[in-house]
Amino acid sequence: MRDAPDAAHTSAAAHTSGAQQGACEPLVVRLEADGLLRREGARLRTDRRWQGAMARAAFHLRAVTGDGVDLRAPIVHALLELYPEASDDELVELVRVMLPIERDELPRAAG
Repeated sequence: MRDAPDAAHTSAAAHTSGAQQGACEPLVVRLEADGLLRREGARLRTDRRWQGAMARAAFHLRAVTGDGVDLRAPIVHALLELYPEASDDELVELVRVMLPIERDELPRAAG
């Protein structure tokens, strides 16, 4: 498994400020290299490896809690599966990248 990422994100431009976007690009590049994100034109999309980790996380959390949870919970669970050595700060930045992308993916997956 690769080392945990050490930067921030560029995700969907509509979801972050201009200052955040520039600072986040190295993390997006890392997530792409790790097979979690892919570019579709100017848009970032989740890839199968990420979708599998999210499915396992959602299944686990649903079994534990019995109902739906805040989307950040399965994202953190999936990130910890994929980056077990990530620091708290790295996890926060990774969630900032993945949350808006995952929110954009949900309507596509449902419909």
